[in-house]
Amino acid sequence: MADVDVLRKQKKIDDIENYLFAIRRNLDFHFFINSKSVEDPYYKLDALVWTCIYHEKVPRYSEKVYKMSEYLIAHYHYLKSLSFSQIE
Repeated sequence: MADVDVLRKQKKIDDIENYLFAIRRNLDFHFFINSKSVEDPYYKLDALVWTCIYHEKVPRYSEKVYKMSEYLIAHYHYLKSLSFSQIE
C-alpha cells in the first residue's frame, strides 16, 4: 500500500514540474522570443496573466489581472536593471 502512495506523490510532482515548465515557456516566449511583446512587454500581457496565473477563473478584464500584469512588468524591469552578480 505504501508503494501506491509513493507513486501518487511522484505523479503529482511530475504534474507540477510539467505545469511550471509550461508557464516558464510561456513567459520566456512573451518576454524574450515574440518580437511584438519583446518590443512592448504590455502587448497581450493581460491574456497571458489571465490564462497562466488565474487559469481563466476570474473575469477576463478583472482588476486582478491588470494588477498582476503590472507586478510582472515592474519586476521584469527591475531584474533587467541588475547584473548577474547582483542577482547571485
